[in-house]
Amino acid sequence: MVELSRTDGIALHAQLTGILVEGIQNGTYPVGSLLPGEFDLQATYGVARSVVRQALTGLAGMGLIERIKGSGSRVTNTTRYHRLAQSRLGLADQLAGVGTSTTTAVLGFRLLDERAAEFEADATGTLLLERLRSVDGQPIAFIRTRLPLPLCAQLTADELIDASLHEAMRRRYGTTFSGGTRQVRALAATEEIATILEVQQSAPVLLLEGITVDDDGRVVEKFATWHRADLISLEFSL
Repeated sequence: MVELSRTDGIALHAQLTGILVEGIQNGTYPVGSLLPGEFDLQATYGVARSVVRQALTGLAGMGLIERIKGSGSRVTNTTRYHRLAQSRLGLADQLAGVGTSTTTAVLGFRLLDERAAEFEADATGTLLLERLRSVDGQPIAFIRTRLPLPLCAQLTADELIDASLHEAMRRRYGTTFSGGTRQVRALAATEEIATILEVQQSAPVLLLEGITVDDDGRVVEKFATWHRADLISLEFSL
């Protein structure tokens, strides 16, 4: 029996969902195959039937399985998108040309007096952006970005609709992006993130955080992007 953690604060059904998502993604459960039955999952992971059913409901909500009465849960054919995690290119730039319709909605656009700790000492405040990126009408990533003021004070929300932030900054300010740092974490979706990305609460999401610097080494962006783990793979190049 495989024991799930009872001490890390993550709900048992969310842990089981994550394990099954990984199995679907790595080919353990290929498209068209049946997942183990509810009784088998109970025995394997030492959980109640209600936990198994919550996990399967989450997988169905993400479009990864279809539940067939009398047959079980069949893995469905889903499209996955790939993002090179350490690239300085944003998600919009990386998805360009993949034959899909990518849109970006601006959910938040606020000027704040406080300065992010990573910004230069001469920064007077922060422009806080919140955007939702969708592919073919399906939400795939929620992006929360902090930009230094006064550098980005002239940006407008309208020019970021269905557009790349990096391209807008290059066009308006001549900003060049030369590097930075990136960090990836796997999390359970909070109520806020689940609502925005249209997934079940506690569904697995991939959080990519980092800063981006220009050619002079100045931090010109601090961001956090929550990706739907069922639709996007974060990849690294060696």
